Amino acid sequence: MRDQMRYVIGTALGVMLLCACSAASPAPTTPTPGLRAPAPAATTPAGAGAAPTSGATRGVAGDACATGREPADPGLLEVVRQSVQLGMTMPYRDVRLAVLANDGTFARVLVCMQMRRSATDTWHEYAAEYGLSSVAGRWRVERNPLLSEIQTAAARATQEASTAAAPKVHAEIIRTDVRDTGQSFGGWKDYLVTVRWTTDDRTRHVVGYTLSFAVSGHTCLPVSSFAQGQQPRDTEQKLYLAMPVGANGQGNLSAPVGRETVGPDPVEKGYIAGLLPTMENESLRCSVLDNPRDLQLSISAVDGTRVRSASEF
Repeated sequence: MRDQMRYVIGTALGVMLLCACSAASPAPTTPTPGLRAPAPAATTPAGAGAAPTSGATRGVAGDACATGREPADPGLLEVVRQSVQLGMTMPYRDVRLAVLANDGTFARVLVCMQMRRSATDTWHEYAAEYGLSSVAGRWRVERNPLLSEIQTAAARATQEASTAAAPKVHAEIIRTDVRDTGQSFGGWKDYLVTVRWTTDDRTRHVVGYTLSFAVSGHTCLPVSSFAQGQQPRDTEQKLYLAMPVGANGQGNLSAPVGRETVGPDPVEKGYIAGLLPTMENESLRCSVLDNPRDLQLSISAVDGTRVRSASEF
């Protein structure tokens, strides 16, 4: 009887020890062949977007960052990535970078991302262009577009199209005339200029512009009551297009100044020219103008969209 009790107690203790060991050290599981466990989900801080170190894109339709023009520079892109993370003040995601230009000293990097401005808003595609310079071998941000220049991807595409169209607009001075206004006081004369506008793309555009040029003036006198008794002389004058000429041959005060419709075919239009306010220009009015030269045409807008200036490239 005593031996049977020892056997029962020993067996019970063995079972208890076996259960305790099994609970402390579970047996490893064998993965099912051909079935891969899902990778741990990456954690990203709320509101932050992951900025890649290349110009790769997830395939957003019309993505301006789909291809960069220059090889990716990891150090350059890391500076931009950090600037985006520190500068963004609203939810964003899907950050993509593309190097537009990089000569080793100055660089331009385009940032594309999706942003959501409020709880009732949806995600929209935006783009912004950074300007950077390399100082002592380190890239630093010279122009931060997140402060004021970030724009929707659609707006950027429109601006890029306008900027591309601007160099295709040309102006040529084909005629200069001098018209006496009939004012006996001061010897005032109108300068009339005919300009031929052409477009390389044979497309109709409404352009914002400034146009200046130089001419040779002959038989010129001061515009003042003291002109009598002075000898006329020849001089160079620098002019600009001041006002379109209307159908009556007079200045059209209601026409927009510095805006013209050009294309698709060449068109000739008349303008009243004024003296550029420069130190070299004297207050003279000449009886004859010829030899127009040194024409400077600047296109500031095409089809209502501002053209990017040279300093932005």
